[in-house]
Amino acid sequence: MPLMNNSSYYSMPHAVQPFPASTAPFHDLNPTTAGSGTYGAVSFDHQAFQISEFTASDSHDSYTSNEQTQQQITGQECDLNLHELFNQYQSQTREIFTLVKERQLKPTAGLLLQVSRFLIGNVEALGLDRDDKTQYQDRLKLWDIFNQCWLTALHSQHKTTQIMTRTGQQLPLGQSILDVDDLETLGQEIVRLCDGIEKTGLIDYQMGVAEERIVDILLKCLETAPR
Repeated sequence: MPLMNNSSYYSMPHAVQPFPASTAPFHDLNPTTAGSGTYGAVSFDHQAFQISEFTASDSHDSYTSNEQTQQQITGQECDLNLHELFNQYQSQTREIFTLVKERQLKPTAGLLLQVSRFLIGNVEALGLDRDDKTQYQDRLKLWDIFNQCWLTALHSQHKTTQIMTRTGQQLPLGQSILDVDDLETLGQEIVRLCDGIEKTGLIDYQMGVAEERIVDILLKCLETAPR
């Protein structure tokens, strides 16, 4: 995929913050504190698939009763499936932090796409688009972990490629970095997903996707990525 002007390519302002170059060897490049694997499980309480209890009355014929009962079962199955997917999502975020710590960045690309498509793609189903004071702290934590998945992986990529460029060093066996195609795919997808939930107010605010910060560091990574 030919490179374009990166700012216009991702439809984002190119307001990149400077990141000081590191002189540390590869094994000393630790991910941020958020990637330490100390996050516990985040709970959530959504209403999207909750079906009110159905009680058949004498005025309902058997067809209506069966139909509504089936809807209740279907709703419960959807609810269970969403919880299973959320548990899988949490496992994937932990795996991203582990991979970054081990500097195996290549596999993080696919995981970042998966967690983003699940969380951003299910904002309404998870009830994240609705105000709920009882869930406020858990939701802050949820979005913080999500953003740190992206930022931790990309900061590690940026620092590592800076060192490779400056010193001519190659990565030790077992470590990997993202290439241009990986980064461009990630950039296109995070912008596409964020465009889909922009109306919810969950973009670049205290709660939600830190899109501008993510795209800024993505653009810096593109400048030094292997081609």
